Amino acid sequence: MPEASEDCLYLNVTAPAATDLPVLVWLHSGGYQVGNGTLGAGDGAAFTRKHGVVVVTFNYRLGALGFLTVDGEAHGGAFGLHDQIAPLRWVRKILAAQNAIGEGMRATWLWRPAIDGRALTARPIDAISAGAAAGIPLLAWTCVNECFIYQLMAPDAAEQADRVLREYFGEVGRDEILGAYAAARPDLADDPTRLGVEVMTDERYVIPTTRLADAQSAHAPVWRSRYDVPLTGLPPVIAPGGVLPAIHGTDGGPIWNGGEGTAGLMH
Repeated sequence: MPEASEDCLYLNVTAPAATDLPVLVWLHSGGYQVGNGTLGAGDGAAFTRKHGVVVVTFNYRLGALGFLTVDGEAHGGAFGLHDQIAPLRWVRKILAAQNAIGEGMRATWLWRPAIDGRALTARPIDAISAGAAAGIPLLAWTCVNECFIYQLMAPDAAEQADRVLREYFGEVGRDEILGAYAAARPDLADDPTRLGVEVMTDERYVIPTTRLADAQSAHAPVWRSRYDVPLTGLPPVIAPGGVLPAIHGTDGGPIWNGGEGTAGLMH
């Protein structure tokens, strides 16, 4: 049995690998005095494996903590019921709220850790600049065209560059930056999609990685590199010419598996 504790409001989810499945929510028994979310149900694995459903179990406050009525205290006598209502609302799985903000590949642009005072007490770049990782050597690299993967998965990805730059720097600053990119890369001047992908690659990967390397270089040896090896032999539906630049994640294979030439050096 779990140890009894006032810190009890836990919710457990057991789910198959598939998606779009029915959800079974278990409110445990025990006469509002004893029991816990795993009572009888365990971790829900039997229902999950045999019937292909998502199983949600949870605790709620019991005894006096959940149901003591005190004159003048709002909602007294029903705290345990409020605890039961909260997971039912949460199931409708928080997932609806998440998907309303962004689904699929677009959602990977949205969720980031926040400074919570415990896991993160400051912006990582500020902590590293102050020497939080002193003495630790760093190898930092990026792929030559990180964000083309987003363009493949979400055809409007490159269009976000205009909005992001405008929000950072205003319309004048945005136009100056886009003009500088076009001047430095004449091959992109007439291709707003490729230009947007380049901006996105720098904003999301290259510049943060460079700032990380610069910050740590005051405290330890740092190496900076870029992975340019192209992807070849791709079907025309993905790459009309059969070739794509090195995009986000394509350096993982040689890093972990090695091989001849560059792949062996990276490994």
